[in-house]
Amino acid sequence: MTAESGDVVAMLYRLLLETGRIDQAEPLAERWVTWLEDQGRTEDSDYARAVGDLIGIQRALGGPGRDVESRMYDLLAAERALYGDESLEVAADQDALAKVLMEKMMHCQAEPLLVKSLKTRRAMCGAQSLEVARTLSKLGATLLAQHAYKKAEETFREAFKINAVKRGFTHPDTVANMRSIGLALCRQVKYEEAEPFYEKVVKADYAAYGTEECTEVINELNVLAVLRYAMGRLDAAEPMLRKVLELREKVVGPNHPDVADSLINLAALLNSKSRYSDALPLLERALDVCRAANGTEHPDTVACLDRIAETHQKMSNFDLAEVVYAEALEINERMHGKEHYSVAETLSDLGELLHRTGRLLEAEDVHKRALAIRETLFGPHHETVKESCLCLSLLMGKLGRTQEAEFYQEKASQVREK
Repeated sequence: MTAESGDVVAMLYRLLLETGRIDQAEPLAERWVTWLEDQGRTEDSDYARAVGDLIGIQRALGGPGRDVESRMYDLLAAERALYGDESLEVAADQDALAKVLMEKMMHCQAEPLLVKSLKTRRAMCGAQSLEVARTLSKLGATLLAQHAYKKAEETFREAFKINAVKRGFTHPDTVANMRSIGLALCRQVKYEEAEPFYEKVVKADYAAYGTEECTEVINELNVLAVLRYAMGRLDAAEPMLRKVLELREKVVGPNHPDVADSLINLAALLNSKSRYSDALPLLERALDVCRAANGTEHPDTVACLDRIAETHQKMSNFDLAEVVYAEALEINERMHGKEHYSVAETLSDLGELLHRTGRLLEAEDVHKRALAIRETLFGPHHETVKESCLCLSLLMGKLGRTQEAEFYQEKASQVREK
């Protein structure tokens, strides 16, 4: 392709873009980008524009076989050459690439890009600018995903202060910051500090939508109710959970997965109050909703079965609990195979039931199988391995096998919290 024909290709793909024919523009844009690369023009403005266009096309079209991430690195390199490493153009590229990486759950790779972008934006736009607030919000999200909860909280708070001043307390970005601060505090088990943030989120959403009969307000009410449940304020949480259930049934219908979620939350609270006979029908109804919405072979369906089995066990309905655990185990094995972590979870629960009912040798086999899966998946120093070892140590003690009990106790003690 000559320079003249290349110019024609570039003009044509841009015309197709302007007229909305994106799928037809893609091969021409790729051809133009490839020609520029062959000519060694990867550091000029034509190349940066072409790669930027190609990224936009591929993100709009989606689907497999489009290496958007790789092209974003190409664009970043080109704009660094054109504008310098600490330019706003490069900062925008870093933010955009970080977003793609976060969508792929590649938070460790996204974080340094956002840190660099934040430094540039502070220098170029000012420390209290909205551009800084936006990047801080993204950085907080990636820190949260990496379990750096304290750093995430501090980052969200900084973004919140900017947005509250610049946009006001009811702006969606400010509300999102409050929600994120609340979540970061909850992950640190700082429920008392989190509560006022969630209360403000509920008020802001109610003001924005003008009714509690919308999913946004309902979901925030649900979070606040669950938070109060986690704080041990069961009498305050119960009427809120019932209200959320009533609203969800009205807004999304009685057979929606959100209704199943509310039934499960309310049942968990009732179980905490030892009101097992009240909790059980809620869980059975939640199971019906999950099966109807997702089918039998779905994690939510299995989770419902596990909760039903646990409630039967608390009611001393041991035979029924065993039947339900066996059903959950069979479904898990069909979905994931016999060496999946969720299989180990159900095995562990079943092992405890067998232990409690005096079937110690059967319990031993089940717990050892759970331990083997966990060690294979997570290694010897994982908390779930410690859990299995402690169960086996107690079991060996009851069987009078002192040396084995000590062996599993020592193995559990070697697991250290991160």
